[in-house]
Amino acid sequence: MSAAGLFTVGFLVTLIVAAALSLLVYAAILDGRDAAARRNDQPPAPPGSVRNIVETARTAGEFTTLVTAIDRAGLAGILADHGPYTVFAPSDTAFARLPEGVVDSLLASPDTLADVLSYHVVSGRLTTADVARRASAETFQGEDLTISNNGDVRVDGAHVVHGDIEASNGVIHVIDRVLLPARI
Repeated sequence: MSAAGLFTVGFLVTLIVAAALSLLVYAAILDGRDAAARRNDQPPAPPGSVRNIVETARTAGEFTTLVTAIDRAGLAGILADHGPYTVFAPSDTAFARLPEGVVDSLLASPDTLADVLSYHVVSGRLTTADVARRASAETFQGEDLTISNNGDVRVDGAHVVHGDIEASNGVIHVIDRVLLPARI
């Protein structure tokens, strides 16, 4: 990809992240207001699960880039202290598959990064079985993820390679590529 192409991708990603960050803040405000009502509809946290989503990802060993991105985007507090959430988490291998320079470009733009990351988060605790029964799920970013299940559960085309990693405030599903919202 040419330098002009990378610049264009970086610029578009920046715009999308800025929009997503606004939506994420709005979602966090709504989450706080409606948490009690939603929690009544969600299954309780699994017994013995003491680590939140961020701590679970940090200790898993395969999410170094994702955890760095969460910290850089300023989302660690939300993903650690609120919920329940379902996170479709790209592994380090998934981030490595992005074109050269894209990860650095995202990390340099916290607003765009927050937009991209919020596209990986869904409100509520959805197990792999729950996800497999859906056709879509609304993200914090505001767009819907397309879900398919033809023997493999896929989210926006990304394969769920390992699901149901439990955390005290949600669940993590490992995916094999980074999801990018349409508005990037």
